[in-house]
Amino acid sequence: MGALSHSILVRNNSSDKEKCLDAGCTDYLTKPIDIYALLRGVTSALRQKSTQNSHIETPNIDDSGNLSAGSSEPLISSLPMDRPVFREIVEDFVEFLDRQLIAINEAIQRKDTAELQAISHSLIGAAGSAGFKAIIKPTQQLEAMATEDRLENAASILKTLYDLAGRIVTPEPEVIEV
Repeated sequence: MGALSHSILVRNNSSDKEKCLDAGCTDYLTKPIDIYALLRGVTSALRQKSTQNSHIETPNIDDSGNLSAGSSEPLISSLPMDRPVFREIVEDFVEFLDRQLIAINEAIQRKDTAELQAISHSLIGAAGSAGFKAIIKPTQQLEAMATEDRLENAASILKTLYDLAGRIVTPEPEVIEV
């Protein structure tokens, strides 16, 4: 059973890449870390490992950082959650998202497209700032529908947003004991 080895490089040049691969690494990343590239690398390593061992379910993450449609995989912020300031941003966003989804539902029920557009626009910026790229696209669709005074698919998009919100996970910070 071969070990899977990965390396994280500070510089992004071909000689560093070659040195890592020659040393036995199966993959590499460069700093600053792209969370989606990291997740794809971990997914790939787990898939390779699962062919050697029992089946391990791993998320299907595309190049944009989106999980596959209908996925029930955890949704994790791309912000560095080991830093308290970013953890607080994410925790505040999760509370904000809950309030915004209720407000979106109410705006849809009232057929208030102006309010729906304003809420959606606000949520797009907040989701991006909090590192939840997967929430942006459906919210942009909702904003566009509100701008065009069309609400026929709004409930379906709201359901997608609720599903995404339900998958958000804020990993516990690592505690290093001395």
